Amino acid sequence: MTPYDSSAGSGHREGGKPTASDLAYAAIRDLILKTELKPGQVLSESAMSARLQIGRTPLRDALRLLSHDGLIVIEPRRGTMVAPLTVSDLDAIFEARIAIESVIADAAVARASAPDLADIGSLAEQAELNAAEQSDTSLDEKLHQKVAEISRNRFLVDFHKRLRDESLRFRFLTGSGIDTKEDQAAFFRGVRDSLAAHDRERLSNLLVAHVEEFRQAAWKALSRGRHMNDIITQDSAVISLDTREI
Repeated sequence: MTPYDSSAGSGHREGGKPTASDLAYAAIRDLILKTELKPGQVLSESAMSARLQIGRTPLRDALRLLSHDGLIVIEPRRGTMVAPLTVSDLDAIFEARIAIESVIADAAVARASAPDLADIGSLAEQAELNAAEQSDTSLDEKLHQKVAEISRNRFLVDFHKRLRDESLRFRFLTGSGIDTKEDQAAFFRGVRDSLAAHDRERLSNLLVAHVEEFRQAAWKALSRGRHMNDIITQDSAVISLDTREI
């Protein structure tokens, strides 16, 4: 699986040098999205501080931001943990994401500028040049992020980022939703051409179909999991591979 590049959704300020808190945020977010920190895993501040080589203050700032993003749960007197995932979350996340993709398609087609089209074209070229057999997960996220940004609606961008983050956790948890490089390149070309032609319907259909294919792949991976009892707690249907403190 191609490594995920957390810079596609990093939290540091535009145009400024990343602070220690920014770097801590990006590093922990990356570990959560790639499920190196598992859903439901309890976090120790001292262990995380040592692991990331950062101080307690920037670490706590980062954890507060990640709590706002829904990736961390901070409970007074109970500690800090990676936000759990439930089986019901899977459909809820993709139901919301499919709905928002159509709204983003409308706004993006209406507001795309020449520089926006050039950026999408550059991503399509990178997809074409991918030397791996599988699609580039990082590149895929950059495309979805860019299309959301073209909407020029910060509320859509923020909500879409949160849904993408949760989608990514399912992707890395299940090892699903990875296209061939040819399919990815075709998808990127379709997005580029739809925006250039101001074809809202085609862009919406492409984005929705892409997300729906990912949802089906994730469900298939969960249904054939060999160790489902280790992954899903039957009472609450919480996906939690490892709850040991770190």
